[in-house]
Amino acid sequence: MCLEYSATRIEKKPEGGIHVSFEPYAHKGNIVRSYQSTFPEAVPTASFLTSFPALQGASGAPVLVKTHPRRTLAAVGIMVANAERHLMPAQVLTVHEANEDREEVRYYLPYGKALSRAVLGPELEVMGIPFEYADIEPPAVAESDEPATETP
Repeated sequence: MCLEYSATRIEKKPEGGIHVSFEPYAHKGNIVRSYQSTFPEAVPTASFLTSFPALQGASGAPVLVKTHPRRTLAAVGIMVANAERHLMPAQVLTVHEANEDREEVRYYLPYGKALSRAVLGPELEVMGIPFEYADIEPPAVAESDEPATETP
């Protein structure tokens, strides 16, 4: 699950002043892949993909899992970008006409990319921010095998 506020907006009141309208979103899905990311990171970084994409403005949102047996939510990472995978088309139609440019259509399946808590914990400690690991196993991390494309 990911909790984010990408739709939050600041509105002007008719009588003057401003109003912040918080618009929370909760995305529920699965961690579909864990891996060592090397792009755009300079060093291999424990990362994972979610079955839902990150909406614009959702960077930094926590990715949460339900713990057992306490049934509480624990942060396992933060959303940082999207990753795309090419889809196989269900049907391919090719049109050949003399002296005409042909367009190529590609289909993508978007995933959300998150940095693992294994990366975040030490960074938070360096900044002096208290951080506690829940009693759950973080997602397993595979060898580096990058997704096709990533977009921030």
